[in-house]
Amino acid sequence: MLRIGVFGLIDPCVVESLGGHHVVRQERPTPSGLQPLVGDLDGIVIRSPFRLDDACALAATRLQWIIRAGAGIDNISPLFREKGVRVRTTPISAGSVAELVIGLAIGLLRGIRPAHDSLRQGLWKKELFIGGELRGRTLGILGYGRIGRQVSRLMHGLGARIVAFDRTPDAPDKRRAAEDTDARLMSMEALFAEADIVVACLPGTPQTLHLLNEERFAQFRRGAFLINVGRGSLIEYPALVAALDSGRLAGVALDAYEVEPPGHLAIFDRDNVLCTPHLGAQTGEAQKAVGSGVVAHLHELLNC
Repeated sequence: MLRIGVFGLIDPCVVESLGGHHVVRQERPTPSGLQPLVGDLDGIVIRSPFRLDDACALAATRLQWIIRAGAGIDNISPLFREKGVRVRTTPISAGSVAELVIGLAIGLLRGIRPAHDSLRQGLWKKELFIGGELRGRTLGILGYGRIGRQVSRLMHGLGARIVAFDRTPDAPDKRRAAEDTDARLMSMEALFAEADIVVACLPGTPQTLHLLNEERFAQFRRGAFLINVGRGSLIEYPALVAALDSGRLAGVALDAYEVEPPGHLAIFDRDNVLCTPHLGAQTGEAQKAVGSGVVAHLHELLNC
């Protein structure tokens, strides 16, 4: 019998698949973190609100594997892999995240938030809310991985022109997706100069920390929109506020924050800002898919 930690809200099929093993369950983070728990664990299933930091890695003396229920491993210390711990991910919610991008883009272009607030105030001033269409606009995608490519497919279907930046643009899957959607892969600087809407889908790494800063925002087309469904650490917050104040950015949509939960940020009160609490994979379908992906990894790891 193994001792397996399951940390975070996850589909019931995961715990059900662990019959015969001792499961240590915690649904929400606590101030003490996971360090007091990991020393006695053989395996861990973890969701994004939890962090396995360096202290956890040093305390995990018997840990064999970690399954990250979702995409990205920026909440898992590199020390685990250095110690030989196997790390698996389940990046299978790209469709859910891409659909959220569509919703946020339409919300920004059509002024859904201020229009809704106007009606709540008992007003009927439709002439104030002349919006724009996705069709014919240029969409720039930062990060042409699974999510970026799915955004490309959906936006292409809506008539947007697609440009994209990726650090490995010659990968066969990225080339195929670009051909399928008439996307043009280009430098980041060229993308910023051309895109009407920039969608950030990049992971959180030391290389992408505050990538979108004052210097980068100055390269954007004036009046562009920014949507971030990557990691919150991509954006330098004061530079974002300055870009909105100057009109460099016409609007912003955020689904991720450098610190989560972020508390109340001043930009939440702006009419041209849409913010959601990291909802990218928060659909019933995506949660089922992630749970099934975790179970598949469990079958492999427990039977190897």
